Amino acid sequence: MQFDNFFIDYKLRLKTISERIIWSKLPLYRKISLIAMILLFLVMLVALIFQNNNLILLTSFLTFIFFIVLLAIDSTPKNQSFMLNKYYKPYSRQRTSMIIKLLNDYNISEFDTDRISLLINQTKEAQIAHNPFSPIIDPIIKLIKGVSPIIISIISYIPQKTTSDRDLQFTIIQLSILFCAILGIYIMFAVLSPILKDLIYRDYSKYNSLIYDLNQIKIFQPNQIASSSNHLSSSKDK
Repeated sequence: MQFDNFFIDYKLRLKTISERIIWSKLPLYRKISLIAMILLFLVMLVALIFQNNNLILLTSFLTFIFFIVLLAIDSTPKNQSFMLNKYYKPYSRQRTSMIIKLLNDYNISEFDTDRISLLINQTKEAQIAHNPFSPIIDPIIKLIKGVSPIIISIISYIPQKTTSDRDLQFTIIQLSILFCAILGIYIMFAVLSPILKDLIYRDYSKYNSLIYDLNQIKIFQPNQIASSSNHLSSSKDK
C-alpha cells in the first residue's frame, strides 16, 4: 500500500538525521562535566569492589554535586541560547526539510493541511493495527475491569463476617498481602510494558515521531495564501 511505502521511506530518511550531539560540538563545560562524572563513576566502581564505604560515600556525594552544578550551568540563558542556535534550531530545520521533501515526493503539499490530517489519522490507525500487544493487552484490561468490582466486594465483605479480633487481624494481613501482590504486578507490568514495546514493536515510536512531525508542519508551516501575500507585499515595497 502507498502509506506503507511512505512510512518505510520516512524511517529511512529519519535515520539520516542524528538526534545526538557529537563530542566535538559539545560545549566545553559539558565535556569537562562528563569526563569528571565518568572518572567518579570508575572510582566508585573500584570502591565497591574493595568495599571502601568512605570512598563510596565521597564519590557518591561528589557525583551528585557535579550533576547539580551541570544542571545549573546548563540552565543559564547564555548556554540555553547557545544550544538553541547551534543545535536545536539546525536540527529542527533539518527535520522539517526532510518531512516536507518526503511529502512533496508523494505529491502532498506542505500547505495541504486536510491531506496532512488524513495522513495523521492513517498513521494512528496503522499504529493500532500493527500493534502485536493488542490481542494480549486488550483482554487483560477487560478482565481487570470485570474482576475489580468483584475483588473490591470481597475485600469489603470478608471483614464484616469475621467474628473475633484474631480472625479480623489475620484477614486484614491476608488482604494486605493480596493488595500488595496486585499492586506489584501492576507496577511490574507498567515498567516492563514500554521496554518490551521498544524491543518487539520498534515501529511504535516511529509512528509517534511521524505524527509529531506532521503536526509540526501543520502548526509552524506558513499558510500558502499568507506566504503569497507576504511575497506580493515585499515585491510592491521594492
